[in-house]
Amino acid sequence: MKRITISIVASGIAALCCTASAKEPPRIDATSDGTFDTSFVKLAKSLRGYEPRRLALGLFGVLISHKCLSSETIIHLTFNAVSAKDAQRIRPCREHLHGKSFLDIVEEADAAQAPPVSKPPNNLLDRSRP
Repeated sequence: MKRITISIVASGIAALCCTASAKEPPRIDATSDGTFDTSFVKLAKSLRGYEPRRLALGLFGVLISHKCLSSETIIHLTFNAVSAKDAQRIRPCREHLHGKSFLDIVEEADAAQAPPVSKPPNNLLDRSRP
């Protein structure tokens, strides 16, 4: 009986650990202004350390090409970290952020800034030439 109880408790603890580690990151829900604001606040509050600043730079990188940021918001994202109070500033761009997490935004911004990889000219690969 004691072994069964111990294995049930151990299974329960293992299940809790797996559930906690498999938790989905907060994502932007842009279906309405209200859901956007709520999800943006949740995302912003989940960030730690340098992440709020990284999100600001990521938002800038992702959204600047869509021309949906005001001049004031561009300056704000350039020099400040994101906070929960910034949902209203970012709201005009909400449709470009729907379903994205912190990592999605940062990775998309990094990819947009990365220089394109080019192939070497074909004649460089031709070893028959001296």
